[in-house]
Amino acid sequence: MKLRLVFAMAVCGLLAGCGGNGAVRTVVEDANPAKRAAAAAKLAHPSASQKKATVEALAAATADADAKVRENAVASLSKISGDEARQALLDVVRGRQYSRLALKQYKLADAKAPHQPDILEGMARAQQDLGLYADAEKTYDQLAKDAGAMPGPQGQRPLQQVQQGYTMLKMAYQKTGDSAGVDRVTKSAEKVAEKLKAAGPPQGGMGGMGGMDMGDMGDMGGMMGDFGQGGMPIQIPHSP
Repeated sequence: MKLRLVFAMAVCGLLAGCGGNGAVRTVVEDANPAKRAAAAAKLAHPSASQKKATVEALAAATADADAKVRENAVASLSKISGDEARQALLDVVRGRQYSRLALKQYKLADAKAPHQPDILEGMARAQQDLGLYADAEKTYDQLAKDAGAMPGPQGQRPLQQVQQGYTMLKMAYQKTGDSAGVDRVTKSAEKVAEKLKAAGPPQGGMGGMGGMDMGDMGDMGGMMGDFGQGGMPIQIPHSP
């Protein structure tokens, strides 16, 4: 049920056309896996007006808890033309379905409650996991700015997460040969280190949101940050 809720929020929250197609709604919301699987199989030939909503629903269904739903979603996506359908299939191959879904969730959450540290942290990690390094760097920069303005030890944990994020980005930039990126995040990390030093001894461990499994960059897992202030928790399960 939690996974169904994530799908419903991630897809219906972004797409005005979600309610216009019964099969799309079934794939996203129905608790019965057999019905979801049957609906996914029916969505291989959407109309032009329903194509975007259909691809979004099928893309989410490729991360469904039920194997038959995933299989039918992939089969239907393979029959749909266009960049969005191809990208969804690539996400399956690369194991990035959860990261893509999580990023949409974080963007929705950030739009409702901007500058929340946990939301920005999760967004940056999802962006980095998807190879969107420039976007991740901007998000970490914003988080560093917000955390640096927090009083006393309150900003220590988010600053620690930013420091870790910059380290990971530096490695990614080094791997891609982006020397300018390496220089940028190195300087940014040094500024964060200075802020942490000025803040005094660390208050607690690195913690984290469980958003990204560092051992497998394509696997998003665990409980992610609250939706705004004390709102709906967002949970992305590990790949089956």
